[in-house]
Amino acid sequence: MKVQETKFQNHKMKTWTPYFIIACGFIGATIGSFLAYFIQGEFPYSVMIGAAVASFILCIIQFIKQTSKKDRLPEADERTIKNLARYFAATSHLTVGVLFISLTAFTLIGYDSVPLLYLWILFFSYIWIGGIGAIIVKRR
Repeated sequence: MKVQETKFQNHKMKTWTPYFIIACGFIGATIGSFLAYFIQGEFPYSVMIGAAVASFILCIIQFIKQTSKKDRLPEADERTIKNLARYFAATSHLTVGVLFISLTAFTLIGYDSVPLLYLWILFFSYIWIGGIGAIIVKRR
């Protein structure tokens, strides 16, 4: 394969990969909606509408991002990727540590089961802290 062909294919992959990821997310929401329909008997239209709107907005953002980028510099270098990997490793270890300590505390208090709401709060806190922290780490 020639160098020009390789560069063209790399550029093509960089262009279409985000759209493929967005499409896979929409397909996942569709499959999840159909599974919910088959299990519960009611089709969740709100999930499909939300997935369609989110996919549309993400496609517009990606299109604007690609058309406004004029240089060929990568989004992140090796140091940034290494810092993000360290950050996500530390965040996940801290989350597991908090979960372990809180489960120990619940056991010592005398609970036989943990309310599911607390686990959802921990899960969504981990996602929010991880996402916001990744934005901060990536900019440094």
